[in-house]
Parts: sequence; C-alpha cells; structure tokens
Amino acid sequence: MQFAWISAQMPLTTPRKFVSSAVEHYSEKELVHLIVTCSVTSLVQRFVAIAQPELEDSVSAFLQQHNLETNTLNLRYPLPKARVAQLASC
Repeated sequence: MQFAWISAQMPLTTPRKFVSSAVEHYSEKELVHLIVTCSVTSLVQRFVAIAQPELEDSVSAFLQQHNLETNTLNLRYPLPKARVAQLASC
C-alpha cells in the first residue's frame, strides 16, 4: 500500500526531451486529445486481452473480409503459422 500512497502524492512527469517534438507540433488542446485517445485505447486493449469478449458478427465479418488478424500473439510475435500452432499446443 505504500506504493499507492507515493503514486497518489507524486504527479507523473515526463522529461521534456521525450515530448518536445509533440509539443512543437501540436497545440495544447490537440495534445490533451492525443493523450486521452492513447489512454482509452490502452484501457480497451487491456480489457480485451483479459476479458476476451466474443466478437460481434459484423466485426468478425469485417475482419475476415479485410484479412485482419485477431490473435494478438500472431500480431506481436509474427512467426510462421505452423510454428505458432506448435507453440500454442505446448
């Protein structure tokens, strides 16, 4: 619990060198929009990875129509299909 207290008391800071190009390119409002979008996307990714909800029929059809991968292991570690099947069976 001590860590939770520390993180609640200390604001998250990012060194300027990591964000200087974004600050120069975007306005303050655009940066807030970008940060919120990335944060929500991250939360959705984590939810889907943990809960693994069933895809709706229209979403499945779209993914199949455009030949888009849904297996996150295949996306993150692209290996030949036979090798992935072999690893999954272990």
